[in-house]
Amino acid sequence: MRKLPEIVSCVLVSVILLGTGSAMGAGKKKAGPGFSDAAIKAAIQKGAAYLWSKQNDDGGWDAHGKPGGGHYYKTGPGAMAIYALLESGVSPQDKRMEKALRWLRSTPDPMAYSIGMRANAWEVANRTTNDKYKDILRDDTARVIDSSLDGSFEYSTAGSPKRNGDNSTSQFGLLAMWAASLNDITIRNSTWKLCMGHWMRTQTPEGGWAYRGNTATRDTMTAAGIASMYVCIDNLHTQTFVKRPARVKDFKELQTVQKAVDLLDKSFKGIKGSGLGAGGYYMYGIERVGLACGYKYFNGKDWYKEGAIGLLKGQAGAGNWGATYQTAFCMLFLIRGQHPVLFNKLKYNGAWNNRPRELASLTRWMSKKYENTFNWQIVDLKMPIGDWHDAPILVITGSQEPKFSEAEISKMRNFVLQGGTILSITEANFGGGPFNEGMRKIYDQMLPEYKLALLPKNHELYDKKVYYALPGERLKLEVASNGIRPMVIHTGVDVAARWQAAVSTTTDARPHFEAATNIARYVTGQLLNLRHRGVSHWPAKTNRATTKTIRVARLKHSGDWNPEPMADKALKLKMKNRAGIKLEIGDAIGITDLPASGLKLAMLTGTKAVTFESDEIAAMKTFVEGGGTILIDVAGGTGGKFGEVKPFARSVTTTLKEMFPGRRNKLRRLAVTSPLYAIDGNTINTVKYRMHTFLRVSDKSPQLGAIMVNRRPGILYSEMDLTAGLVGYSSLAVDGYTPDSAFKIVRNVILYTDSPE
Repeated sequence: MRKLPEIVSCVLVSVILLGTGSAMGAGKKKAGPGFSDAAIKAAIQKGAAYLWSKQNDDGGWDAHGKPGGGHYYKTGPGAMAIYALLESGVSPQDKRMEKALRWLRSTPDPMAYSIGMRANAWEVANRTTNDKYKDILRDDTARVIDSSLDGSFEYSTAGSPKRNGDNSTSQFGLLAMWAASLNDITIRNSTWKLCMGHWMRTQTPEGGWAYRGNTATRDTMTAAGIASMYVCIDNLHTQTFVKRPARVKDFKELQTVQKAVDLLDKSFKGIKGSGLGAGGYYMYGIERVGLACGYKYFNGKDWYKEGAIGLLKGQAGAGNWGATYQTAFCMLFLIRGQHPVLFNKLKYNGAWNNRPRELASLTRWMSKKYENTFNWQIVDLKMPIGDWHDAPILVITGSQEPKFSEAEISKMRNFVLQGGTILSITEANFGGGPFNEGMRKIYDQMLPEYKLALLPKNHELYDKKVYYALPGERLKLEVASNGIRPMVIHTGVDVAARWQAAVSTTTDARPHFEAATNIARYVTGQLLNLRHRGVSHWPAKTNRATTKTIRVARLKHSGDWNPEPMADKALKLKMKNRAGIKLEIGDAIGITDLPASGLKLAMLTGTKAVTFESDEIAAMKTFVEGGGTILIDVAGGTGGKFGEVKPFARSVTTTLKEMFPGRRNKLRRLAVTSPLYAIDGNTINTVKYRMHTFLRVSDKSPQLGAIMVNRRPGILYSEMDLTAGLVGYSSLAVDGYTPDSAFKIVRNVILYTDSPE
């Protein structure tokens, strides 16, 4: 039988941190919006408005509990509100936030729960204030550390140091240390070892954690234990997996946390999210675990999507999920879980995880460096390909030859053709020759039309115009490109070893971190405003009814006539989903077959130089003079950030001059007043360009060129990319419209050319 103080503590933890059914789930359930980026953004904004509405005149928030009681949290709810608001994007310089931070700084509260949240508020505020609050974060952390004898923490961090603290308060004491470490405040290894020892010592036989000791496992405490273990591992063992791959299998600390993750993965029953049952405290724990270990699913459930749906349904009209602290917990789940996933790491049948923390270390460095939180994630070959599109880059690492089935290679090919990029890294420190050669063979099979080639040392990917000037001769990046973008990037240099070691400041190590930044920027186009977790650029299939069918053709030519093979498939999906049109694009046809096709529109694209034969030129002229239209675009665009004019552009413009000589038939910019841009229900007043393109053109109007034939555009020509935009990915290598604007332009071309004269 448990002693009375322990029972009281358990009850208080449940009341304070888990909430009650009446507080968060009372009343009739409402349907709420479905899962979407916009719905989550709106919920966060409503939650923030609620938290601000509870701010007092002195800048703080009401305390929890009664003064003189054993569990009086004077600043706990306010610290959590401040932390959540800062994570939601509120600036520390915001007048209300400045007032809140002054209140927090001037109001003492020794409770571990309060200081854990307060420390995290300081860490977030320091990201954009030149470490204005670093001294007080250091003082708070020192007070927490001094309150423990064995790496555990009790409710109060004031007074003499204690031992045998409970796991809930121990999680929050460690949260303060975690915040300090993120802010580059040095904590002795001996302190981290004490904390690690506590969690290893108190693990239950089945692999989880209890509230106190190693008694009955609780889901909330198991989540707390896993997250806390990863904090200790990341601060103690960055060097452990750099040169000894066998250590992953026999490393006791990693075995301990993996046993707990396996338990959670097996027993996870989901998150209701409405505030009933586990409540925001558990959601916060699951979010921390998911982000720490990289799991997208627990027990087959998408933890973030399920939790977010529950929160969307359970949010009250005032914007809250119960009291201030419960609302803050729920907001933190939505905000932190939604942050962009920059890298997916592929789990496959083989030594895929020799360095289990390399991407955790890399994304932590990038997040701090660029003041923008990036996540990473583990995906496997059984997941639907849509889950792979959570991140723009799929990372494959190893030292031994990977064995992929034909179906698995086909899946990776589809991911790449749908706009994804694969980054493969040879773990050379482990004797990675077999992996290096194995991946080459896989790429030859996966992308036979695109050959892996070593980038010249002056390639734009190494250029400081991307971000950093890199030593290409040291990094030895190889790329298979379709002439627009890198589809796969491979290196035999063990860059992941430096990521795992979390050493980024030495002259030798710095380029390995900077290379990851250049790759990410080059692939995504920017490191700000990336799409959030669960948001894919690839269009989903829908059951929307179509109102009509339109047939168009894709034209073959002697060059690379199909650099993005999935562009037409994406276009068909978007035309159905967004325009209610069934678009038929059959097998590509030869140019000489165009006049007899009976079609009104043909599309032609490419990147490389192409020579059009005289009969092809004659066929195109016959087609347009007979009432047809040819839409031509330079795939990837031309004249972009790096000033490259694609040879295809020269080929086309030369051919058009030959096809329609003289000033009267000159290629000119289509007037913005053209009826093509003014189709009823699909008017295009302005367009958006990719950021680096906009900085060059400084325009918001479409820039289609046209050759008018019989008072109608027979040729439509775009030096701004349309093809890559249809696939939908972002890339610094692409010069042109945003994917949304690229689709709208092509949509209007299709609708306009199909309309009666």
